Formats: sequence, C-alpha cells, structure tokens
Amino acid sequence: MSRSKGFHHSEETKRKMSESKKEYYKTHLGLMKGKKHNKETREKMGKAQKERFKTYPPTRGMTGQKHSKETREKMSNSGKEYYKTHKHPKGMKGKKLTNESREKISKAIKLKWQDNSVRKKMIKGMEEVKRPPLSEEHKKKLSKIFSGINSPNYGKHHSKKTREKQSNKHKKLWENQDFVKMMMKAFKVKPNKPEIKLTNFLNENYPGEWTYNGDFSQGITIGGKIPDWVNVNGEKKVIEVFGEYWHSPLLNPKVRKRSTYMETIKNYKRYGFGCLIIWSEELNDMGKVKEKIDNWGKG
Repeated sequence: MSRSKGFHHSEETKRKMSESKKEYYKTHLGLMKGKKHNKETREKMGKAQKERFKTYPPTRGMTGQKHSKETREKMSNSGKEYYKTHKHPKGMKGKKLTNESREKISKAIKLKWQDNSVRKKMIKGMEEVKRPPLSEEHKKKLSKIFSGINSPNYGKHHSKKTREKQSNKHKKLWENQDFVKMMMKAFKVKPNKPEIKLTNFLNENYPGEWTYNGDFSQGITIGGKIPDWVNVNGEKKVIEVFGEYWHSPLLNPKVRKRSTYMETIKNYKRYGFGCLIIWSEELNDMGKVKEKIDNWGKG
C-alpha cells in the first residue's frame, strides 16, 4: 500500500526502527563490511544505475528539487544540537592529516592533472559554475573576519626561498595557454580606452604590422607576460601601453618591481624581443607617438 505524500513516522516509531536495525546487525554482518569494490565493478554499477534511471526515474527523494531556506536552517540547527551531546561520526573533525597522507593526496591530485581530459573537464566545470554576486554587507563581513589579527597569515613572512618557488611556479602557470584562457575569461579582460585608441592608430598608420593581444585573443605569452601588441611581419617586437599609476613607483610605491618600465624591457629582452612602452599620457599627442614608434623602428 503506497503512503500518501507528506507521510512521516512518529518519533517513537523511528526510535523502534533504529533499535531494531542495530540489534539485527549485532548478529548479521553485511556481506561487504570491510571490503571495497574494485574500479571495474564500480564502473559497472554506475552504468547499470544510469541505465535504470533512464526508464525508471526515482519517484521519491529530492531529485530535481531544493530545500527551502527555512528547511535548510532547521536541518542545520538540528545537526548542531545533535553533536553537542553526540560524538562526531567518521570523518576528520578534530584530526590532522599526517605528512605522509598529505604527500599521498598531493601526488594523487598532480597525477590526475597530468591527464589532459581530466584537466579540461575540471576547468570547464569551474567556468560553468555560476555563483551569485556577493552583497556589500557580505563583503564587509568577510573583510572583517579575515582582516588584521584574524588573517591566517597575520605576522608571518615567507622566506626568500619560498618566495622564489612561488614566483617560478606562477610564471610557469602563465605559460600554460589553458590556464591563461581561463584567467582572462574569469576576469573578463577587454581592451581599455588607451588600448582601443592605440589599436586604431596602429591600424591606420601601420596597416598589417601589428595585432592586438592584450586580451590574449592571439594566444601569445612571452616569459609569463601577455604583450598588448605583437609584430606580425616576422620581427620580434612588442608594444605595451602603461598606465602611470599602475607601473610608476614614483606615483604608486606599491607597484611591483616586475611591472616597472625597466623590468618589463629586461623580461622581453631575455626572450629576444624588443619592447616599446608608451605611457597613457603620451596618447594625448599622437604626433609624438608616431615619431616615437618610427624612431624605435629605425633602431
């Protein structure tokens, strides 16, 4: 006999059912207790279940549904109250992984990411996740929670060796085209006003010589940097537009060394590329910009 929708067992009935199950398993061990299915068996079971639900979709449960906010709060409060008087079941609560376990987990993740199909699937999944924008109130709360003494890195400083490792790792990431595409898409990088102005100028005065790459549309990175314009006539030359605030330590002491004028020139030179940097203020006089490009071309 089918039960009507919304049917619930009484608390006493649920208690009796629970006690009955516990008593049963004191004398009856499950067939798979302490064992694990092999990979082939798990795949077969997964396929069988998928096929079954094609013709016999689940009729009960929360498939395709979502709990209301009120229900989620009730479930959360219920769980908190329960664990005030009951020990937490299996899991890592209150425990720490050993160094050996952490190394094993790290190696397993690295091996997975070496598989191109797995990496593409993970990147695609991250791109498809649509997170609702945080409210200003939520942002302020997060800022307060992780600011100052509450920050996990408060009072800590990385050693020179650690900083070098992080720097090298970061550079390698930006040499990976899949990673760069993902980051540019995530940050919704588009040409800014100075870049649009100079692109139009280059197309008009130097047709067929330069192509815009500041949004990674050409898929070009050089030494972990994405040049704004790249020469397409076989010359190893690039052009960058610099905003004064973001690249001049005189105006902004927080500017990173690798983003300064001289370090940028050195970085491209290291890979055999000549680089011309045009400051955004210079775009107010396009005659001088043309003169600067022409003189650089002669050199």
